Amino acid sequence: MKPNKFRYYYFAVVLPLMWLLTACPDDPVKVEPDPCEGKTPVTADFDISTIAYDVIEKSYFKYHTDTALVYNRITFEAKGDYEYYEWQLGDDPTIYNDKIEIFQFKEAWGELKMRLIVKNPPDTLCFPADDGIDTVYKTITVVELDSAAIIGSYLGYHTSDTLDTFRVDVKYEGMLKGLIIYNINRGFFMPENINGNIVSISWLNKYAIMKSDYCYSYGCQSPDGYAELQADNKTLIVNYEAGPYDDRKEYTFIGVKQ
Repeated sequence: MKPNKFRYYYFAVVLPLMWLLTACPDDPVKVEPDPCEGKTPVTADFDISTIAYDVIEKSYFKYHTDTALVYNRITFEAKGDYEYYEWQLGDDPTIYNDKIEIFQFKEAWGELKMRLIVKNPPDTLCFPADDGIDTVYKTITVVELDSAAIIGSYLGYHTSDTLDTFRVDVKYEGMLKGLIIYNINRGFFMPENINGNIVSISWLNKYAIMKSDYCYSYGCQSPDGYAELQADNKTLIVNYEAGPYDDRKEYTFIGVKQ
């Protein structure tokens, strides 16, 4: 009896293919994790900001800056976690050692240089040249209240009507009255016989917060909001709301310092 050729070829061809398909592959090559992945050498760096109180939100916030006003609280915060921090401000020999240091200046010291040194055990495996120590310097300038960059006269418009231009003045009226933003609502003025703010202001070098407590005398219309001088030191943007307590409307003023 002759063998069945079809069956012969079937087993001769198909079975080896099935074996190839079902055979276990070789174990993958094991790759060891890189012990230096994500690591960085010891690098000193820090942020400078001022701490202010938001009279609208009733909370404190940080505002990054290189210029602060007298009586502002200035925060120096080191970046990264290290075993040792060493701060030195200007020529003062005092050394400070916390990750975050806060200062308040009652005089306009002008330009002050802050030095930060950080130390960690050196990681010579990943960074053979790293000695575990690094130093950085940054500068903060402290100026008088009446030297805030935001003070000035701005010609601009509300974004709701760009063709209707008018002038907004930001003035420092002394310790008692503080900083006043005039004419953000048309016709607002501050009578000289008023002792205190009609619109109370919290402000930094380039940033001001208006809180009016719903005053309607002298045309103020109770503007509440935020004014910020932009990076060009010329453009002022004021986002605020104004009007009766039950019919407040939102506005944006954009002006250029004259």
